[in-house]
Order: sequence, then C-alpha cells, then structure tokens
Amino acid sequence: MLVDEKSTPQKKGVINMSPTNTKKLEQTIKDRGIRGPFLAEKLRISPQSFRNKLQGKTEFKPSEMNILAETLNLNETQFLDIFFNM
Repeated sequence: MLVDEKSTPQKKGVINMSPTNTKKLEQTIKDRGIRGPFLAEKLRISPQSFRNKLQGKTEFKPSEMNILAETLNLNETQFLDIFFNM
C-alpha cells in the first residue's frame, strides 16, 4: 500500500491532527511479535521518536506509513483503518 505525499484520504467534516489509530497499530505490532526498536530502525528514526508517534504526539509521514504497511504486512483495509480511521 503506497501513500502519495500530497494526497491522503480524509472523512468530510472531520479535522484530526493525528488520524492514526494508535491503539490498533500497537495491537497489530504486538500481534506480529515485532519490537518497537526494530520498527524505529526500519523507519530510520530514534526509538523515542517512534514512541512519540505511537502516542499520537507526532504524526507518521506517508513514507513511514508505507514502510510500516510493508513491514507489518497490512492489507488495504487494515492500512486505511490504522492510518486514516476509515
């Protein structure tokens, strides 16, 4: 699943600074048996930066979403549900 840097789906009338469903993302990471530091390394960010993103303090970049989708083997429905709450 690839996300274009310039176009991301949004629900009409909904403004959300962090559309990522962090609870579902954390559960998916746990279900896959993958550790946060490994994902941080894949994203080329620090473990602290990854934690901040999981806590909704900062947003995932589209390129990071794509890396996570590939690493976690997300299908399109899972991807949209986690990153765009659709």
